[in-house]
Amino acid sequence: MWLLDLFKNKGKASAEQSTQASFEENLLKQSVDFIPSHFRNSQTYANIVEFLSHNQLDLALKNLVKLGDQPGYFFNNDYWIELSLAAQRLNMQAEYQLCQQKLEINKINNIVLYKGIVIEKISDDTYKHYISDYLTNEKNEERRAKDGLNEIRGTNGFHMRSYGKEGTIYYITNKRVCEIKYQLSRPHGGIIIYKYSYEYWVLPIRQRMSDHEKEELQKELTEWLKTEFLTPEFE
Repeated sequence: MWLLDLFKNKGKASAEQSTQASFEENLLKQSVDFIPSHFRNSQTYANIVEFLSHNQLDLALKNLVKLGDQPGYFFNNDYWIELSLAAQRLNMQAEYQLCQQKLEINKINNIVLYKGIVIEKISDDTYKHYISDYLTNEKNEERRAKDGLNEIRGTNGFHMRSYGKEGTIYYITNKRVCEIKYQLSRPHGGIIIYKYSYEYWVLPIRQRMSDHEKEELQKELTEWLKTEFLTPEFE
């Protein structure tokens, strides 16, 4: 993907100028692809895109770290792992150390997020989630096809699909589909259900669920998980 699409209209480089992107460059571009749109109007984000377009990887990395270091925000571990690896390879020790500190902060605060998701702490018990468009569009279509959603869409109820410790539970009623993100939390029967993930019906059209619908879904989901010998924690 990457935002190089934005620069295609600026003209193609000559064959002599064309070089294969470095490992570090690909890492940074991948990090940019998964930044939620909430952050894309900032000057820091504009700097990242500008520096990457000129292959100024050190300055792009500094701004990626700055973007993730805003007070009150928690970026996912994948973001910090990719940046710390790039920092190592670019010999940027200060940025590497900050990335490692962020990983430790996530661990201390028990922050476990999918790649492409950022949370903002509003209060001690309230968090706001920001999700990358990359996840909500192209990747979702790939995942749904792989999960065989079309085949199960005519069957009401819950349908679990696992990708290791993480996965999606599809809740289907009269061909309407809600997607519930989860992560297995303990070796024997624990499962974290992410409440932000069932704010909407996603098919046939994207439509916000009512509070009553969400309450009923959570009750039904809890009962269904019992039949699967799983104990949910709603976060």
